[in-house]
Amino acid sequence: MNQREKTERTRNVAVAVLIALLLLASIFGAQAFRGTGFFAPTSAAAGQPNEDSAPNPALIRVETVTGNADVERSGLSMALLEGMECRTGDTVYVRAGSSVRLGIGGSGALVLPAGIRAIVREGGVVEIIASETPAIASSSSTVSEDSANEVPNEAVGAVVSASEPSDAASQSSTQKTCTVEIRCDTILKNRDNLKAGKSKYVPEDGVILGSATAALEEGDTAFDVLKRVCEEAGVQLEYAYTPAYDAYYVEGIGNLYERDCGQQSGWLFKIDGVFPNYGPSKIAVEPGQVIEWVYSCEGAGADVKAGMDS
Repeated sequence: MNQREKTERTRNVAVAVLIALLLLASIFGAQAFRGTGFFAPTSAAAGQPNEDSAPNPALIRVETVTGNADVERSGLSMALLEGMECRTGDTVYVRAGSSVRLGIGGSGALVLPAGIRAIVREGGVVEIIASETPAIASSSSTVSEDSANEVPNEAVGAVVSASEPSDAASQSSTQKTCTVEIRCDTILKNRDNLKAGKSKYVPEDGVILGSATAALEEGDTAFDVLKRVCEEAGVQLEYAYTPAYDAYYVEGIGNLYERDCGQQSGWLFKIDGVFPNYGPSKIAVEPGQVIEWVYSCEGAGADVKAGMDS
């Protein structure tokens, strides 16, 4: 064997080892995310309940997934998979045209249709948030080993309920709202710079979404609210997640993207008339605040600050 063959053989072995390591890393990474395999608690792996962790992860299990849905854990979003166990702090997002079936306590199930968000709270509480029906948005369900048998076999578009929420809690939830508005009226004075084919996405008055009231959930950011109102109103939204900053960046709304109307054009947002110094996924929204998403055709929003958005 000559030197060239030896070098090529060494390279092939190194590539094979690298691929194997990457496969192992992806497998163990998924297990770490789910808390399964080597990363499962010792008591859980032995089939015994883990008294140190409440609720028992096995109480809420993904049985089926249809379409586009994901789960967010510790600020990271991951595709929702059948067999995945949901834990305290997890949020299940169901996109348009999709549905998810969650097994509750081993004796009941909950079907989450499009637009429904399920948050796993401490103590086995599964909070269901609907984007369209306020009555559902204020409901929650406590799931425990004792109450699991009370869960109905099917609940489509509704809350699996072992105990009804109090009227005071419902009223408190419905009172937590903010106002959202989405406009691109700056484009009306800059049509000459608009990319070909984009005119059809610009409303005559430049208003993509008029002043709309949005329900607020605990910990909501400006990005969370934007996603929710766009899903409810059927407004197209595209965004990207940047792991380095653990943040989301809004690329396009209503099929209008950055640089569609000039090299410095793009989307900006204001809260109570002020442009924040942080991205939308880092800004918490308080009840009563007004969030304005405005399309700017000039650098740093010079045209919007000049009063064109009034």
